[in-house]
Amino acid sequence: MTFLPIVARELRVAARRRAAHWNRVVAALLALVICAFVFANFARGSQAELGLVLFVSLAWLAMIFCALAGARLTADAISEERREGTLGLLFLTDLKGYDIVLGKLAASSLNAIYSLLAIVPVLGGSLLFGGVTGRQFGMTVLVLLNTLFFSLALGIGVSTGLTNGRRAMLVTVVLVAAVVVGPFIGLWIYLARTNFSGPGMPPLEWLIPSPAFALILTTTPPMTRGINLQQFFWPSMGLVFGLGVLCLALSSFTVPRIWHDRPATSGRARWQRFRHRLAFGGSEARRRLRARLLARGPIFWLTSRERLKPWLVWGSLGLAGLIWLAGGYAFGNDWNDSGVYLSFSQALYGLLKLWIAAAVVVRLAEDRRSAALELLLTTPLTTGDILRGLRRALQRQFLWPLIAVLALDAVFCHAALQRDYGDRDLVLVLYATRMSLLALDVFTLWRLGPWVAVTARHPNQAAASLLVRVCVLPWLAFLGLAMVVGLLNTWGWWKPDLSEGLALGVWFGLGLANDLFWLAYAQRQLVSGHFREAAAARFEGHFARWWRLAGRLWGNWARPS
Repeated sequence: MTFLPIVARELRVAARRRAAHWNRVVAALLALVICAFVFANFARGSQAELGLVLFVSLAWLAMIFCALAGARLTADAISEERREGTLGLLFLTDLKGYDIVLGKLAASSLNAIYSLLAIVPVLGGSLLFGGVTGRQFGMTVLVLLNTLFFSLALGIGVSTGLTNGRRAMLVTVVLVAAVVVGPFIGLWIYLARTNFSGPGMPPLEWLIPSPAFALILTTTPPMTRGINLQQFFWPSMGLVFGLGVLCLALSSFTVPRIWHDRPATSGRARWQRFRHRLAFGGSEARRRLRARLLARGPIFWLTSRERLKPWLVWGSLGLAGLIWLAGGYAFGNDWNDSGVYLSFSQALYGLLKLWIAAAVVVRLAEDRRSAALELLLTTPLTTGDILRGLRRALQRQFLWPLIAVLALDAVFCHAALQRDYGDRDLVLVLYATRMSLLALDVFTLWRLGPWVAVTARHPNQAAASLLVRVCVLPWLAFLGLAMVVGLLNTWGWWKPDLSEGLALGVWFGLGLANDLFWLAYAQRQLVSGHFREAAAARFEGHFARWWRLAGRLWGNWARPS
């Protein structure tokens, strides 16, 4: 019998996928772009400084990629099998729990490992500039591999315990953040409560569970002078690796026991009834809400029948307010700073955009995958009815929280104008452009979201694809333009007189052009009747899709004007 047969099979399948090759190319190209950006901004300094900045930048970006890999790749690996009812088929053979867990881990992590290994040669290029030793380079690569293993193993562990894919991804992100950032927050609270200000070192043992602490020890030696590297580095590596192994062991033990449905116990049944009543209300409340929402459209009722959705958004904003108050209490007047205002409001912007993107696409994407959307389109409902129902549901859930965030940003703008005695017009224009782009981005997410939902391969990828198109592409274009201008300035080919106002105008122009492009694209796809075709194309292969697209383009070109 083959040792670990699921692993061998999954590795063969994953190695034949195109993504296994293209991901390495994309990762290496992104690393090279980052190198060019760093070179454009730090080429005037010494080579040792340039090598250290390049090394630290690539290492920390790779750390972020490794920490989030579990939520993106493995958090839905086993829970998807449970939802589709195929996990129990594997146990009809003599497979063990660890066979399935390690097989899923191997299949999901192959592309991540390839991408990380593609970055390693570019990371090693910093050795040529100096400022970085070979020992630093080797230990940093070990930290990144260890973090990637921990994140993927944690995703598998969470996927074993949950069946909802989105919930599993969210829990994985929260747990990874707790391990990576939590020890630093705990140490900061301890130092603040004890008024630590002595000449000695703070209790760095608190930071050993965090893989970010190990990366700090290897990438920033000037900040760690006086610290015994061996005293903290290897215990941190061993503890993080042990947590990953523990997650895999628990998953291997749990998988054979959760694949079949069990009758609900009395306590579990009461808890399920309580959750259902809390989310939807009692029978009379459900009847009144159903009558009120159905009067405005069936899609509006279908997506808004959970009455707690708007309150969850308000609760998140309330939690953010408590964090703001805690920061003001801890830092005093230092918290009332223009940079803090921008950072806090930008975090709220990101939270709202992420939540809105998920709310727009997830329902349609899941209905398309289960063929429920095809059945819905056989009814007299039109595409316009579906879009209006989604718009009303989004307004019910996010309109007033969005207005509250914009009002808070206006308060921040007023406070920044009172404290900033520099270019007050620039501060006013900055906040005005940010608020305008937030409203336009939200509108674009709503218009483009339905099309992305019916064309995405997986429901969990739909929200990420929508956010990349609307929110990430303008920043990539802006950074690419800044890199080109910096290189031209470094080489002496062009020395423009750049100002903050010009940079702000370029950033706003790129965001505006990107939103207008996707709005026009969504209008064409949704109004022309392509929405129904895409919703019914679940089982088409890539060749059939490209052939249908070519036929559509030929028809548009050959149509007489």
